[in-house]
Amino acid sequence: KAPSYDIAIMISKYYLARKDYDNAKLWAIKANNMEPSKYQSWKMFALILLKKHQKNKAKNVLSIYLDDYGNNEEIEKLLRSIDE
Repeated sequence: KAPSYDIAIMISKYYLARKDYDNAKLWAIKANNMEPSKYQSWKMFALILLKKHQKNKAKNVLSIYLDDYGNNEEIEKLLRSIDE
C-alpha cells in the first residue's frame, strides 16, 4: 500500500537528516505527486536542492509554488532566506 502524504514527508525528512539527498528527493517528489498544492513537499524539495548547492533551482521551485498556489508564509520566508 502506498504511504500517505504525511508519511512520505516524514520519510523525506528522515533521509534529509541522514544526508541521503537522493532518497529524500525521491520521497519529497512522491509526496508532491499525491498532494501538489501542499507546501511541505515543495519546501522539502527546495531544502534538498540547497543542501546540494543548487540555490537557483531551489529559488525556482519556491517561485513556481507561489505562482501556482499563491502566497505561503513559509515558502516566502525560505525564499527570502536564500539570498541572506
